[in-house]
Amino acid sequence: MADRTTTTTRTISGLFGNRESADSAVERSVQEYGLKRTNIFVAAGNACNSAGETASGGDAGGKKTEPTVPLRGAIKVSVDISLADIPAAEGTFRQFGASEI
Repeated sequence: MADRTTTTTRTISGLFGNRESADSAVERSVQEYGLKRTNIFVAAGNACNSAGETASGGDAGGKKTEPTVPLRGAIKVSVDISLADIPAAEGTFRQFGASEI
C-alpha cells in the first residue's frame, strides 16, 4: 500500500452478503495492508438490523435448518483510505464478494 502520510483521503464502501465475508475483508485490510481499524466501519447495509443476506460461520446455526440471526440485507463495510490505496482496497473487497463498490 502507499505512503499513509498522504492527507488526501476518500471513503470507499462495499456490500457483503454475509458477516464472514465482511469480516474477512476487514481482516485482510488490517493485516496485509496496514489499515487502521479506526478507519474501517461495519454496519447494516439498510435500515434493518442484519447479519447479511446468507448465513455463514457461527450464524448458520449448526445442525439447525434455520439461521440463528436476522438475514435482512447486506452488510456495508466502509473505509477511509488514501487515494493511492483505493485500488488495493477495492481489490480486497472484490476478493471477498463485495458488490456496489
